[in-house]
Amino acid sequence: EHVRRLTMQAADMLIRRGIKAFVIACNTATSAALEALKERYPEIIVVGIEPAVALAAEQFPGGKIGVMATPATLKGNRFLENKAKFDSVCSVTPLPAPGLMELVEAGKSDTPEADAFLKELLKPYLGQLDALVLGCTHYPFAAPAIGKILGSRTELLDGGDGTARETRRRLEEADLLAPASQEGCVLLQ
Repeated sequence: EHVRRLTMQAADMLIRRGIKAFVIACNTATSAALEALKERYPEIIVVGIEPAVALAAEQFPGGKIGVMATPATLKGNRFLENKAKFDSVCSVTPLPAPGLMELVEAGKSDTPEADAFLKELLKPYLGQLDALVLGCTHYPFAAPAIGKILGSRTELLDGGDGTARETRRRLEEADLLAPASQEGCVLLQ
């Protein structure tokens, strides 16, 4: 509820400033507020990010997929629906990583503290995963450390590219994409 309220407040402020699209660049906030934002602002393009489970299932049918995310994201309906949808295609294992986001935000993603945290978290999955979905927008900052621990056998995936493509597609569909010759603007909360 707290994340939902904060997301709605940020959206309200940005929409008052005249945005044409709102991208929720947080998996937890997407789980908490995407549907409420679409309901409140049906005239605005609203795109959320979510763990790249569909991409992992497409690339590794029959494979073992880990989804590392915040506990809140892994408890959210969007993740649970995706897990149920793709569990028949591949084995989807949630991997809660409480504390990793805070390490990244503190600038400690490439430190002995982060390495120790990740080694302990990932120990049960060494050599077990075909792919690990980085289900938090903070986690790509820790990808080098994660990749070093898991090794090259496990591919790291995140939903950022898909979210960008979906945003572009929705802007084009609504004829709101600025021409390449025109400067656009990104409003950040």
